Amino acid sequence: MQSILVMDSDGSLLPPSAPNDDGDSKNIGGTTKSSEEAIETWLSQFGFFYNPFRDTDAERDEHLSNYFVEHPNFDNLAQLENSLVFARTGDGKTVLRLRLQSLYREDLLRNHVFCFSYTIPQEVAENPPHDILGHLPHILTASVRHAFVLLAAHGNDLGILEDNPAFAGIFASYFDQYLGTTLWLDDLYEALETNSIDPIVKNVKPTFDDLDLPSGWLTVNTIWLHQWIDLLENVQERSSLAVDTTKRWQEWESLLQRAGFQALLLLIDGIDVNPSPKDLSSSQMPGERMRTMAVPFVEAIQGKWFGENTYVKLFLPMDTFNLLAGTLHRNDPIAIIQWSRDELRQLLAARLQAATGGAVTDLIQLVEEDVHPLFSEWLLAFANFSPRYLLHVLQQILHAHVTRIAEGKEIGKISRSTLANLPPRPLPYPPHD
Repeated sequence: MQSILVMDSDGSLLPPSAPNDDGDSKNIGGTTKSSEEAIETWLSQFGFFYNPFRDTDAERDEHLSNYFVEHPNFDNLAQLENSLVFARTGDGKTVLRLRLQSLYREDLLRNHVFCFSYTIPQEVAENPPHDILGHLPHILTASVRHAFVLLAAHGNDLGILEDNPAFAGIFASYFDQYLGTTLWLDDLYEALETNSIDPIVKNVKPTFDDLDLPSGWLTVNTIWLHQWIDLLENVQERSSLAVDTTKRWQEWESLLQRAGFQALLLLIDGIDVNPSPKDLSSSQMPGERMRTMAVPFVEAIQGKWFGENTYVKLFLPMDTFNLLAGTLHRNDPIAIIQWSRDELRQLLAARLQAATGGAVTDLIQLVEEDVHPLFSEWLLAFANFSPRYLLHVLQQILHAHVTRIAEGKEIGKISRSTLANLPPRPLPYPPHD
């Protein structure tokens, strides 16, 4: 069982261990599948449609769009400009990135901004490049796959020169190189048959992050897509891509502008990705590793490496702020994400509202009378101003409670006894008065 409370060497609170992220379907949010089913069954008694505390990983939370709470700085961060966004791990960098991408996608036909995410892959994190060129092939992969989806969905609205075979041939060359499959035309045909781009999204989703992708989330324009497929399929000769990666990126930017996009917005995340266990013997300490990953992007933003029509928002762990002291400039566009108690309260209220339709408005409705009436407020304080820690602690409490029910030690709501017996050490719970 994971610890609810962990103390650093200086006595400060630390979050519990991160939930298992090894892809094992039997482990969800730090609890087993059977335990999660028991939690959802128990919550359903109070009107919950699902467990809104289960997923601390924003990219796996299928309900995230239902209870996204905008940070007070969101409007400023949504501006089309470069930003270095600092936040503690668990304070919502990924949620913010996903929301920004969703926002620009929803407004695509008005602003014509090509907004996509580059999340640093595990293999890159294990051996981080020392310059932006080492990341460029991965950025191109993310960008081309994103374009494949957007063109299928919105190509007829973007002014693409659909009667120009040479133009189609250049796109076909990039699709061949970066989609990771030779069957991308089959995906387009299936999209026509189903009148939905779901088949396309399914194949490129690892680099197409989004808040929520319900079935049929976008429908295709069948007339335009037929014309586009004919051009792509009948290209007699693929254009040769530039050997130099920098020139290849520049040509791709130019190609997107010709396709009707007026600007590009690159969202970079994953600076705090953990190396795989086999790489823990590396001579680099975690802080040094994060700095090595961050510096190429910071310098690229400072030097406007991506050009005048490409903007970059780099999401950085707060731990790197001091590590980058010698790299950051006085005029760098820095934004810091922090959460107040009131903002965490709004986040919790939004999840309760979405998951119960308003049937549950306060966590006190889930606990026995022997629990302190300010239970929710205490929990918010204990969360140390961290959204992820708040959700993780709640999930651990629910897991402990359903476990005690299975053992015959509890029969109803969460009791003071459950809270006092959370292994491996008691939770510092306020006295009942």
